[in-house]
Amino acid sequence: MRLQNLRCRAAARTDLHALYTHLAATGDAEPSAYIEALLLTLAQAPGGHGLKLFRPGATETSFDERWLLSLIAALRRGDDASASFLLQSRIGRQDRRPVAFLANRVARHLDIV
Repeated sequence: MRLQNLRCRAAARTDLHALYTHLAATGDAEPSAYIEALLLTLAQAPGGHGLKLFRPGATETSFDERWLLSLIAALRRGDDASASFLLQSRIGRQDRRPVAFLANRVARHLDIV
């Protein structure tokens, strides 16, 4: 995720709703597409504070990294109450659905937790 985040930071700004709609319609895209879309959505969400991920190889984890990994872990174990709490604690109402969809896809496709 840290490597993908570096790529996202270098990329041009993206129309998040178009990206979400495209990924939702395609069904099963490459796992990296879901990671990229999730990171872009979290970084560009209106009213958001951005997303702080450390560089690859860093020994520490940021609050944002721990939050994101907790969300993915909750989704992987089917803990909807924890996932909902985590989403509501950091994500505005208008962005919860796309973030939940993308995080679900990441949790389903990747063995990162």
